[in-house]
Amino acid sequence: MADLSTFFTTMLRQGGYPVTPNNIAALAAWQKAEGGWTNNKASFNPLNTTRGKAYPSMNSVGVRVYPDMATGVKQTLDTLNLPYYAKIRTLLKTGKPSTSAFAQAVYSSPWGTKHGISDVAPLGAGYGTAPSTQGIGYGSQVRMPKTVPPEVLKMIGLKPSEIPKGGGIPKSLMGALPPGVKLHTPEGFMYPRLVGTATSESGNRMVQEAYKWLGTPYAWAGGGFSGPSRGVAQGANTVGFDCSSFLQYVWNKVAGVKIPRVTYSQWRAGYEPKDGLRPGDAVFFHMGKQGPGHVGMYIGNDQFIHAPHTGDVVKISRLSSYGGYVGARRYA
Repeated sequence: MADLSTFFTTMLRQGGYPVTPNNIAALAAWQKAEGGWTNNKASFNPLNTTRGKAYPSMNSVGVRVYPDMATGVKQTLDTLNLPYYAKIRTLLKTGKPSTSAFAQAVYSSPWGTKHGISDVAPLGAGYGTAPSTQGIGYGSQVRMPKTVPPEVLKMIGLKPSEIPKGGGIPKSLMGALPPGVKLHTPEGFMYPRLVGTATSESGNRMVQEAYKWLGTPYAWAGGGFSGPSRGVAQGANTVGFDCSSFLQYVWNKVAGVKIPRVTYSQWRAGYEPKDGLRPGDAVFFHMGKQGPGHVGMYIGNDQFIHAPHTGDVVKISRLSSYGGYVGARRYA
């Protein structure tokens, strides 16, 4: 396999961008977050682009598998040249983007699975820290504030005494993880900014349970009613969830409702919410011949939690910017 440095050097040169250490570092951080080529079967596709319908896809999202580096470079550049990515191109043209600035440009765009820093607005009154700028990899999230608004406490069910000073993972959440399952988080755990979300007690419990699994690896065909497990095929060496098993686990654990195992069966079960989305509702994406190819759980404030694809982890994304949304289901 051609190494990533060669790929990005070639990509920068062919795109007319300066080949600088900053540009290489920014692209490498992006690749590490996306996991393309090294953590999945998306050969010659380090940034998990879905461009090029003539080439096979490796998952329901449509991430492509390219036959060689030349094809991968061309398809990646063709994606980058779309109008949505002007900010990324501008930073690359300078030759010296900081990782944090590059992360904000990437993840305020529609690219990928919304890793990284997409919530970069000022936090406002009551929040004691600015959004994290440490690398790329955890989307739609900000550092745990020093002063937590009551609605956030209500949503995630934490007491003020449970929140470590300066952020971090509360022991009450760490204690819920079974042996062998680790939270893959950067230094200074980050929670989503949930403000003013109306919900129910059952919705609160759904969100609280789902939060315990943030950072759990995606394992194709892994997981089920009892929690994460070893997957098969590309998930054979990973203990975790896939998208539908994560929903199956949470609904069974919190509500005692045993929903079907696969995404398109979950789509056919339950009923369509007529009163708007509530935390706990299953949200579906990317309609195919049998039904939707991806599912997550709505948690309020335009956000959902999901297990995206091989090489990724359970994370939070924005519903309005994720793309491919086709509807929702409620099971109780």
